[in-house]
Amino acid sequence: MKKQINKPDRHAEICANLNEIYRRKNADYGDSFGETFRKLGIISAVTRITDKVNRLQSLCVHKAQVHDESVRDTLLDLANYRRLIVMLKYIIGALIGGIIGYFVFYKLIGCSNGTCPITANPYLSTAYGVVLGILLASVIAFPTTPISKDTTQPPAIEYIKITPEEAKSRIDSGDEIIILDVRTEDEYNSGHISNAILIPNETITDKMPDLLPDLDAEILIYCRSGNRSAQAAKKLIAIGYTKVYDFGGIIDWPYDTVK
Repeated sequence: MKKQINKPDRHAEICANLNEIYRRKNADYGDSFGETFRKLGIISAVTRITDKVNRLQSLCVHKAQVHDESVRDTLLDLANYRRLIVMLKYIIGALIGGIIGYFVFYKLIGCSNGTCPITANPYLSTAYGVVLGILLASVIAFPTTPISKDTTQPPAIEYIKITPEEAKSRIDSGDEIIILDVRTEDEYNSGHISNAILIPNETITDKMPDLLPDLDAEILIYCRSGNRSAQAAKKLIAIGYTKVYDFGGIIDWPYDTVK
């Protein structure tokens, strides 16, 4: 029996691993992330993460040539970068909040005269601003470039209008073709195209007709004048049939019919 994974313990293990990687890399390289962030701002974090994402995409296609740049290592680096960005966001929020707390709540508003119990003390007003800054940072995300999604939809399948001559050519080709008469039973009995099956247009709903079990079958539809054949063709396409051809009405059929 497969042992069930304890998710909280596994999460703690992963976080401990991330902390150890962060400690080792800081020992080797110093706080390079923090130094670069202080010089270039958020663009430095975006650049590092973009580089790791590009490497991850490459590793998904090509085998890693450097042992410490595997998919796993790259994912761990991405996770640590994300944690560092969140930390910096809260630190920046606390600093800005503290400045606002002191210079706005304490100095500018004028609570230093003792009328405001919270902001009458510069330390309390600064702490108040720090708390507000952290809270604000928790609901504000760094601006990111939206990931463009491919909204291109596959072209919708439509029925094809063909001439009686084209229909006759397809019928005579020897290919497996269904000739569908969508008139009434009386009209069908009065004369129809040879080998045509009858499914009156008004009986076609949103369900597959029993006589048409194959959605990919080639279906040639006709009626009396071309109106009902167009309606039936649209309904069959909506059901899911993929090869529907409408060749109009039997009144324009210049070839033989049978009874």
